[in-house]
Amino acid sequence: MHVSHSIHTRRFLLCFAAALSFVSVVLSACGESGPAITAASPLTATVSGHVYQRFTAASGEPLLANVAIRVNHSNGSVYSARTNRDGFYEVAAAIGSLAVTVQKNGYETKTSEMYLSGDTVLNFSIASSAAEAPPVEANTCIDQDCARPNAAGHTQ
Repeated sequence: MHVSHSIHTRRFLLCFAAALSFVSVVLSACGESGPAITAASPLTATVSGHVYQRFTAASGEPLLANVAIRVNHSNGSVYSARTNRDGFYEVAAAIGSLAVTVQKNGYETKTSEMYLSGDTVLNFSIASSAAEAPPVEANTCIDQDCARPNAAGHTQ
């Protein structure tokens, strides 16, 4: 048994060494010192989600299309996307610290900072920049019967 185990170990080591040699030859022939990062690489992940209009009694909370999404990575990389007609976005980014900013004309700009360690869902709710103005009090006076402030600010 000891002999059999030794033979299997030698075969494994020979195969392993051959595989390492092959990888080394391929990388050097390509002028590479290591593997390239691809979309399927474990060093990237996806940030996705929906962008909603902040709830109002008049409109509810509709999804917003054509919102600009900008992802700034701590390494200086910048990724971008836009929401589709269903308010959905998806951006592939490198693992690490990110600042995700959503922006649309007529709406507030919002940023969320996070550490991306895997695929993440990040939804936003943004308010219209034409914020609801406070209600204007209607003057219900009829025919000059209303009290009016004088120059000193006192009512007459």
